Amino acid sequence: MYLKRLEVYGFKSFAQKTVFEFEKGITCVIGPNGTGKSNLVEAITWVLGSKNPRDLRGNKMEDIIFNGSDNRKPLGYTYVSIILDNSDRQIDIDYSEISITRKYYRSGDSEFYINNSECRLRDIIELFTDTGLGKNGYSIIGQGKIDEILNSSPDEKRGFFEEAAGIMKYKNKRNESIKKLEVTQDNLNRLNDIISEIHTRLVPLYQESVKAHEYEDLSKKYKSYRVNDSLINYKMFHDKADIISKDIKNAKDQFVILKKNISCYEEKMQQLNKLIERLKSDEESARTCLYSNQNLLEKSKGKINLLNLQLMSDKKELKKNKQNIHESIDDARNYKSEMDKLIFKMKDLDKKSGMIDTNEKKYTNNIMLLESVTDSINSFSDKLRMKNGDLEKEILIKNNEIKHLNIDISDKLNALHECKTNYNNQISLMQSIKENATKVLKERKTVNREIKQAKDSLIQLEICIEDDKHKHAGYTGQADNYKKNMQILNTRKKVLDDMKRNYDGLNGGSKFLLKLKDKNIYGFVGGLIGLDRKYERAIETALGGSIEYLIVKSEDDAKRLIAMLKTKKAGRATFIPLSSIRPRPYKNISGNGYLGRAAELVNYNNMFKNAIEFLLGNIYVFDTIDNAIGVCKSYRYLIRAVTLDGERVSPGGLISGGFHKKSYSFFARENEITRLKTEVEKYSLNLKNVNKQITEINNNMEIQQSQADDFKNKLVTLSYRKKTIDNKLKNLFSSHKKCKSSIRELAGHIGSYKDETVKLKRDCETLEKNVDEDDYQLKQLNLLINNFGLITHELKESYSKLIESHENFKINNAAAIAEKQSLIHRREELSGKLNSAYIDIRTLLNDRSNLRQNIGDNSKIIADEMSKRKELMHLISAANEKINEVKQKIQSEDNRKNQVTRRYKAMHDEILSVNDSLKECEIKKERILSEVNNILSRLKDEFDLTINEAFTYEDKSISEADLQREIRTLKRKLDLLGNVNMNAIKEYEETKKRYDFLTNQYRDTYESKNSLLKIITDTDKIIYNRFNVFLKQANTAFHDNFIKLFNGGQAKIELSDKANPTESGIDIIVQPPGKRLQSMSLLSGGERALVAIALLFSLLELNHPPFVILDEIDSALDDANIDRFINFLGQLSGDIQFILITHRPGTAQAANAIYGITMEEKGITKKISIKFDEVSDWR
Repeated sequence: MYLKRLEVYGFKSFAQKTVFEFEKGITCVIGPNGTGKSNLVEAITWVLGSKNPRDLRGNKMEDIIFNGSDNRKPLGYTYVSIILDNSDRQIDIDYSEISITRKYYRSGDSEFYINNSECRLRDIIELFTDTGLGKNGYSIIGQGKIDEILNSSPDEKRGFFEEAAGIMKYKNKRNESIKKLEVTQDNLNRLNDIISEIHTRLVPLYQESVKAHEYEDLSKKYKSYRVNDSLINYKMFHDKADIISKDIKNAKDQFVILKKNISCYEEKMQQLNKLIERLKSDEESARTCLYSNQNLLEKSKGKINLLNLQLMSDKKELKKNKQNIHESIDDARNYKSEMDKLIFKMKDLDKKSGMIDTNEKKYTNNIMLLESVTDSINSFSDKLRMKNGDLEKEILIKNNEIKHLNIDISDKLNALHECKTNYNNQISLMQSIKENATKVLKERKTVNREIKQAKDSLIQLEICIEDDKHKHAGYTGQADNYKKNMQILNTRKKVLDDMKRNYDGLNGGSKFLLKLKDKNIYGFVGGLIGLDRKYERAIETALGGSIEYLIVKSEDDAKRLIAMLKTKKAGRATFIPLSSIRPRPYKNISGNGYLGRAAELVNYNNMFKNAIEFLLGNIYVFDTIDNAIGVCKSYRYLIRAVTLDGERVSPGGLISGGFHKKSYSFFARENEITRLKTEVEKYSLNLKNVNKQITEINNNMEIQQSQADDFKNKLVTLSYRKKTIDNKLKNLFSSHKKCKSSIRELAGHIGSYKDETVKLKRDCETLEKNVDEDDYQLKQLNLLINNFGLITHELKESYSKLIESHENFKINNAAAIAEKQSLIHRREELSGKLNSAYIDIRTLLNDRSNLRQNIGDNSKIIADEMSKRKELMHLISAANEKINEVKQKIQSEDNRKNQVTRRYKAMHDEILSVNDSLKECEIKKERILSEVNNILSRLKDEFDLTINEAFTYEDKSISEADLQREIRTLKRKLDLLGNVNMNAIKEYEETKKRYDFLTNQYRDTYESKNSLLKIITDTDKIIYNRFNVFLKQANTAFHDNFIKLFNGGQAKIELSDKANPTESGIDIIVQPPGKRLQSMSLLSGGERALVAIALLFSLLELNHPPFVILDEIDSALDDANIDRFINFLGQLSGDIQFILITHRPGTAQAANAIYGITMEEKGITKKISIKFDEVSDWR
């Protein structure tokens, strides 16, 4: 077997998963100090089952998990896994490879796996027991382990050798057997006490159970007869109930039939009501239709009358139209005739006016020429005037523009001034914001400081609360332990109190009388005496059977109670009447070991003095049997003596003693109850104090919690305040940003306004120049207009002269023109009248066509209305017929409804009668069922039987008279038995069963004890033989190896206590060559290392572990001893796999493979693999 693979993750400096592959032979792990080489050894130690963090150079197990570095966070867990090659089956399990994995989390949880199956840590430890990899194993030798081995005590050295000898599993087995033996012996003692206690209770319980069985048999017979009596009554009432049930069934059937019939009639009535309602609805619908048609008929009449009137009017208009048409045609003919005449006259006048027209044309042409010239001049003048107006308007517009430009300039200057004002205001505002921000930042700093103080205080309070919680848990645990102990003690006390209350241990008669609580029975002797625990056995021996005597008031009470015992057959009892009892005479004696009279050594009520003196007054107590015999002998054996161990010396010299088997132990029970009571009070007081501490802690925690809540609230307030301040700062920064932006914007506006003002002034100057030029052009136009005015005036005078000449010409030819004009006028007038006549004719013809159309339409409408009227008359007639028909149907259905209603009332009265009869029957049945239920209740209450169960007791062979007689006889027998303890049967059976069970258990436990003793003896032999043989072999090997390493000298291993070889420690004695025997502590470091190497290799030669890990064991050796060390390694490396942690090149040269360990990153271990097959020169 050898270590094949190691996988490490999160173990100390191994922050990342690191895998080491190992082969047989020697593997060296090299690297600078502090790089994590020893962590590799500790990882293997840990996975093999180490439970102590100090073995791993830690204070707590959590320290083994990688705790982080400058660049890496801490890990939450670690695991280490090893794989062992088990092909040689050195470990006896059916696997060629064994995988062991152990995980540990920061929460404290652990996981263990063997071949990927979850297991316990104990399973891993047991797997490697006696392989050299166990707790005291020698396969892993870490730094400082050599000194630990050599400086250890002899007993610790023995553990080292026992692991090497392979006897640890036997020692573990022996220790487990010893523990089991102790438990078994305790069980035997406990069983013996319980069996003795139970045995004393069996006989009286047997007597009581016999009586209970007799009572039980009589009770069964009595129960059977009583049950049969109840069954007879049950049958009688049951038959009556059946008859009544049949009557009820018939009445119910009749009621159902009647109910069904009445339901039919109710349904018929509902149908008739619905039919009548529907007919009434139909009648109402018919009447509605009738009234609607009558209204339509009336409207139709009115419409026809109106249309007839319109028709008559249109016919009159048509007639009048015809007359007007004829008149208009006559007028047109007359106008046409006159027109023709006028046209003829006008043709004649046209010939005469030819010359007139020629002259008229000349005047007309001249006038037109003047008018044309005048118009041209006027047109040009108008154009000049228009241009003049346009110039004036343009000048006005430009003046307005100049005016507006001046206004704009003024506005820009105002805006510029306003911007400069705003700019200055923003500068002031920004300064104010900076001041406010400084104040708010100071306030924020103050709040942050207060928050930090509150958080620190809260953390301190939470730490205090957590401490108090731990204290609370501790005190609560104490309180739970106290409660648990009190519960155990109270349970024990309750058992003893129950035994005392039930008078366990007393005979049946005494127990029976004491349970009666008779006021004249003061109690039994053992219950009325108190005494010191050391006198228990002496007083019990002195009293003997009288410990159960009952102390009563008088002889009469004794006689009365004896008679009661006889009557109840409750057993026997002995009484001590206080009225008659007298104390016995006694002697005042002295002697060695004399403790006093028995009556003086007990405590009791003074009223019982005579009784106690009678029983114990002349009995003397001594410490030992020798002293008792000596004093009795001096009094010639005339006195009665007892000893503390229960021996008795009777008058006449009779001596009794030996093994004392307690029968009742009343006094021990009383003392035990007192002791338990004291213990309970002590625990109660402790519990009270602990609860007080818990209350104080709770109060303190409440105060601290309240303070913590206050700090939390304060933190909330401060956080809100900080948030408000942050918002305020945010707003101030935002305002500052806006203000800064506004300043930049205003600066831009100021520059812009300045540029715009300059441009506007320039535009204004240009417009003023243009206005001056336009004024000059306007003056020139006005001069032209005035010149054209003079020309126009001259043309007007010429035109006036021409017009005047033309007027004179017109006057000379006026008559001809006037006549012509008159004819033209008349022609136009006649033409107009003729056109008007034509229009009138056309209009009248259109009117005639319209009138004819209206007359035709109205006639058609009248015809349609007449047709509708006939239909309405027909509908009205049909509606009247339907109304009459529906009225007849309603009358018929009302008659049917009245008939059904009369029949329904008759059936309803019949139902009421049947229902009354049914109720009467049900009342009778209820009475009978009540009697039946009383019988059933009596069966259940008295006998706990159902009726079906009761019928199993039915006996038809016995008559009712015999049944009553047997019931009375059995009742008398049961009364004669008196009080019977029915629990005695079960109690006896359970007690007997428990007694048998405990007896068998005692026998089995005793056999188990013998088996354990045999196992321990056999194991001791194996341990002794194997260890002695191994020790001799180890001593020889150690001696030889020592001489090889030291080139001489003496060395041996011997037991420190040879008289006790099974428990003796081991001493290692060495004598280097040329030196005397000396203490190991006086050897040099190199010598100590060589001694340890000699011892280690001696053990390895005798018992090969799967692998051996040596952590810098060669550090104290010089070069010469390194060679010897390497030679030993070479000799054993064929059978044993070696993994060496070393700094020595000489050791590394002996290796088959080398792993380098380094720290490229601070705090993180990294491996480097080197093989000599791949490297020509390692150095």
